[in-house]
Amino acid sequence: MKKNLLLGAILVLGSIAYGQANQTITPVLSAAGTVGPANDGTALTLLPVEVSGEVFDLAELSMVVTIHSAPGPTGTGFAFDMPDLFITTPPTSVALPANFDVELQKNGVPVAMTGGLLVDLLDPSGSLGMGVLASGTTGTTLDYVLTGSSVGTLNKHVGTLTVTAHPGTTPTAGTYSDSSVDVKIELTGQGIL
Repeated sequence: MKKNLLLGAILVLGSIAYGQANQTITPVLSAAGTVGPANDGTALTLLPVEVSGEVFDLAELSMVVTIHSAPGPTGTGFAFDMPDLFITTPPTSVALPANFDVELQKNGVPVAMTGGLLVDLLDPSGSLGMGVLASGTTGTTLDYVLTGSSVGTLNKHVGTLTVTAHPGTTPTAGTYSDSSVDVKIELTGQGIL
């Protein structure tokens, strides 16, 4: 019985906490224009609406990159929400992979990739994605490892980007972030169909 009550309480608290992130609270004004319990009051809330998108011509030959895990908010890049790191002896690291694929499409149908495809990391620090110092005061360094290969008769590229976070030599508690590394995907020498 106690377990059922505990589970019920956790469920209620979890749903309330989830709902609070998606609500707007506006006080109801009384007839005199002050906050109060009067039933004749008014409340006005304006909810912003954001819309964005792109229009593509399916008849054109296009390189299509699909991110299957760790997509960014717009779906056009990666966003890693890393597992928690803990200050321990010996230090422990955490890693998170993200899968993606690259293919050519025309009229919404995959077509053979006959040109050369370069999938690489762009890292302005020159460290090739290894030991990148994340911003923040934690001393965390990040390793970016890119793997992949072409598969099938259409030469679809299937890849994985793995980010590993390492605590610093004298780690401190706090948050870290990095946006200095990009994945470069370049197709060359493809005949236009």
